[in-house]
Amino acid sequence: MLVSFFDILQLTNYLLYLNVQYQSILYNIIKLFDFANFEFIPNISNNNSNSPFKFRMEKIDTFIYSNLIQSVVIWVFSFLVYIISKLIVRKFIHSKNFLIEALRSYQTEYFFQVIVGLGFLTYCDLLLSVFLQFYDSANMTTSQLVGVISAIILLLGIIRLNILTLQSTRIQTYQLIYNDKIKSLYGYLYSGIEMNQKKAIMNLLFLFRKTIVIQQLVFNQSNPINQAYICCLCVGIEFTVMLILRPYKSQYEQRLHLASRFLMISSMILIIVLAINDSISNISSSIQNLISIFVAVQLLVIYFTQVCYLVFQLYQTLRRRYVLNDSKLV
Repeated sequence: MLVSFFDILQLTNYLLYLNVQYQSILYNIIKLFDFANFEFIPNISNNNSNSPFKFRMEKIDTFIYSNLIQSVVIWVFSFLVYIISKLIVRKFIHSKNFLIEALRSYQTEYFFQVIVGLGFLTYCDLLLSVFLQFYDSANMTTSQLVGVISAIILLLGIIRLNILTLQSTRIQTYQLIYNDKIKSLYGYLYSGIEMNQKKAIMNLLFLFRKTIVIQQLVFNQSNPINQAYICCLCVGIEFTVMLILRPYKSQYEQRLHLASRFLMISSMILIIVLAINDSISNISSSIQNLISIFVAVQLLVIYFTQVCYLVFQLYQTLRRRYVLNDSKLV
């Protein structure tokens, strides 16, 4: 649930790095999504950075350790929560309190579901750090050499996550139900709700889209029209496959994801128009403002619908647990 929530919002935030000139209103709206990529945790910036233009504008360096701060903080925090959960659960081992049950669940699932979830959650940030390091690998100083070696090691971990996701598409439902080892390794990829290959295929497609988008943002800054078009095409493929497979059990969730991606495609098409205008300047400033406002409104709709659905899901989860506890007391 949380991974899906952050996925589309992270994609929205990465529109910031398309090499397109945004009007201030659209730029500020996209900046609102910084929280999805945990930008409230500052990077180490370098004024003499050799990063691509739009990344340089946002004071993002190419050195891998400058860009891993958010991911490192998230992973360390998650592990600290795991340690604290383990201690609390051990102390209150017989307690049936809702908080204790939540901590027990977190502790039990940490080395499988939580870690894979964190891999999906920080995938773009980790991959961006790797690609930016490779982008500046021509300037091979000692620190850059260390950065490149670290980037290669991290890239191997990212490839492993992709292989794990690919393998999960071949797992049959009965294996997930009866084989504890397979269930612990791949259960998260099915969200533990609807165990079918459709959900695993969508997860693999999400990773494919993330990879292509980050690659375009870093290595295709010189061709903004093509850059925006390829990113839009990836989301379009994702939308089409999602429409055909219908991998989500809940119709509300299915419609939410389809609507969010439709609005994203619409926004990207208009951003392509802005990119074309940057090259030939045939659109008046008033039309540019109108396009920017329309894109900004669509992005805000994505944000509010995602937040409302997340709040609704949390409410439903808490309500089910409350009813379950009441029934046990009776």
